[in-house]
Amino acid sequence: MDLYSASIIMKKIIAFFILMIFAIGANAQKKNVSDSLNKLISTATEDTVKARLYSQLGNQYSNSRLDTALLLQEKAMQFAQSAHSVKLEAMIFNNEGIAYYNTGNYPKALTCNFAALKLNESPGRASHEIKNLYNIASIYDENGEQRQGIRFALKDKALAESIHDKKAIAYALSILGDLYTDLKMRDSALFYQQQAYRFTLKLKDAYLADGAALNLGSIYAGMNKPDTALDYYRKAVFYQVRANDQVRLSMSLLKIAMVLKTLGQPDSSIYYARKAMGLAMRGHFTRQSLSISFFLAGYFKDHGRLDSAFYYQGINMANRDSLYNWQKLRQVMQMGYAERDRENAMDMQAAAYRAAIRFYIVLVALTFLLVLAAVFWYHNHKNKQAKTLLQKQKEQIKATLCELETTQNQLVQAAKMASLGELTAGIAHEIQNPLNFVKNFSEVSVEMIGELDEVLEDGDIAEARLVTEDIKQNLEKICYHGGRADSIVKGMLEHSRTASGQKEPTDLNLLVDEFLRLSYHGMRAKDKSFNAELITNFDEKLPNVKVVPQDIGRVLLNLFNNAFYAIQQKAKTTGLDYKPTVEVRTFLLLVKNETSNGQEASEIKGWCASIKDNGTGIPEKIRNKIMQPFFTTKPAGEGTGLGLSLSYDIIVKGHGGKFDVNSQEGSGSEFLISMPI
Repeated sequence: MDLYSASIIMKKIIAFFILMIFAIGANAQKKNVSDSLNKLISTATEDTVKARLYSQLGNQYSNSRLDTALLLQEKAMQFAQSAHSVKLEAMIFNNEGIAYYNTGNYPKALTCNFAALKLNESPGRASHEIKNLYNIASIYDENGEQRQGIRFALKDKALAESIHDKKAIAYALSILGDLYTDLKMRDSALFYQQQAYRFTLKLKDAYLADGAALNLGSIYAGMNKPDTALDYYRKAVFYQVRANDQVRLSMSLLKIAMVLKTLGQPDSSIYYARKAMGLAMRGHFTRQSLSISFFLAGYFKDHGRLDSAFYYQGINMANRDSLYNWQKLRQVMQMGYAERDRENAMDMQAAAYRAAIRFYIVLVALTFLLVLAAVFWYHNHKNKQAKTLLQKQKEQIKATLCELETTQNQLVQAAKMASLGELTAGIAHEIQNPLNFVKNFSEVSVEMIGELDEVLEDGDIAEARLVTEDIKQNLEKICYHGGRADSIVKGMLEHSRTASGQKEPTDLNLLVDEFLRLSYHGMRAKDKSFNAELITNFDEKLPNVKVVPQDIGRVLLNLFNNAFYAIQQKAKTTGLDYKPTVEVRTFLLLVKNETSNGQEASEIKGWCASIKDNGTGIPEKIRNKIMQPFFTTKPAGEGTGLGLSLSYDIIVKGHGGKFDVNSQEGSGSEFLISMPI
């Protein structure tokens, strides 16, 4: 024996002892767990606790002693059914399905998983439903129904992703890789298996890692990359020993044997194949025994050892008959059909449910629309009634307005007649005195003319001259009182005038000063002894204002004449220490506003003129009457009573201004006129 061969044998012995050490440790650990579970079962009193413990104990043997595992799961099912626990029944069905799968009884494995799936298809059971979908996909994969398996594996992956279960996602990716591997779709298989392997490394789960590594080895072996495949198979063995997964360990050893055969290492290949066969025979792994016996039978046939070839061929045929006899395949297919029928029935129920929901939604919508239509009709009906009522009220109001308008016209006419009566009475009162004088002096003059005729007949010239002189005086008085009547009529006509002159820009300071001087000199022409102090204070910033100059001049002239008359009358009754004074001033009316930056700004609103005197003043009892037409405080024959009335109309009605008076009897008066600019 050469040194190289001795080295190979030594490596095999070392590997064997390592596997044995891991196996012994795992078996010792399993024995400790089994002992603990048996002690708990002996002290448990509730059926639910017993069911859970028996199922856990059965799981300890699912990868080694399958017959024991099935017996324990059946015992657990009895306690779960006694406790009427649906959750426990689903869990035990799932565990039984795993045990039947490992023994190669695929029909029963499918039955258990479909039963568990049905129980787990409820809210809050998604994590358990995921396990059943994975198991069903695996069973279909073993029976050559990869398309069916992919359907359940994709459901498994989608459900795992929806609840963010990384471990379940890794399982789903791994089984999808298996299915695509068996379909010879190696690109898809490699895509899913690489994702699964990355997940397992992050999760640090030995059981997950051993399956993913085994699958990746198979893919690379199919891609004719034996070295990479062998590397993954050895990683799988490492993880499987740690997880005590003897089922997959037997398959990994077989895969290593197959790769070593292709690499031209027959001794190593047969060594690993026999170890795999030993694990499968001891664990009654029918499915694994089938593959291993087929490989060994072929190997010994190729090497001319027909007795060993026939031996393993017999094992292969027995396992094949156990796994793939027609009855089992038919059962698997029937279960697949039954599950598809169940899914179709569920889909039909879901469709019927959705149709019912749609029907009720449409019904509710129609009901809502009918109610809405009724509400609209009711409101429309009420609106029509309201419109009819409003129309009636409108007609009544219109008729009432017509009556009110007629009444108003009547009241206005009555007011006009009353005003006309007052005006007529005022005119008659004012004009009656001068007309009486004219009439009296005319009658006296007529009588005196008769006397003159008699005197002339008598030839008394001196007496005739005296009578003629008296007639002359009477005629002068008639002319005087006729003039008074004429001035009253002219003032009346001026007061009743409705049209005004054209407004034009006017220098108000100049206008006020002009009429002040005109009035003062007019008063001086009538009374040479009249003197007064004139004080003027004109605002130089006053702009030109659009007014009717003739009308404003007439107002100013009336006010100045009244002021000079008042100080003239007071001068007659007071001593020499009285100093007659008339003060006139003009100024702008300003309004202060606050700007956006917080400062104050002034805005021009209008102009104002003040005429103030220190004359007799106006008694309080007649202060409200001075603006009435024909009201005057002057003696008979000296005033018409139309000056202030005319001035008030010009300022307020003609120019939209204000006319105010402040007066105190014995101290003087102030007339204030203001107009907007």
